[in-house]
Amino acid sequence: MTPNSSPQTGYREQSPIIYSHVQTLQGVIDSWHYYSSPSISVCNLASELGAHAAHYLIMHRYTCFAIDTIIQVCANVASAEDFALELSPHGLALAEGVYLWQLIHI
Repeated sequence: MTPNSSPQTGYREQSPIIYSHVQTLQGVIDSWHYYSSPSISVCNLASELGAHAAHYLIMHRYTCFAIDTIIQVCANVASAEDFALELSPHGLALAEGVYLWQLIHI
């Protein structure tokens, strides 16, 4: 039997390592098991929200559509609470919306 083997079967059960997830505002839509540079369009779009928020959104692989929605909502609200509440019908958790607002306004 090997270190991570099942006592019943004796073989090693391995799960693939996930490099990153692809996300919409509703959550994870795909898992990538390899490195891939973010697209230029995602980087350019996300940069409108400032360096901290852009890095968060790029590293969490948010789609262009999700980032565009975040930008539109951000332009039309004046508080973290309103920002989070406006994004919540799109699927973003309230706590993540407040956190993202804070990143945008660092």
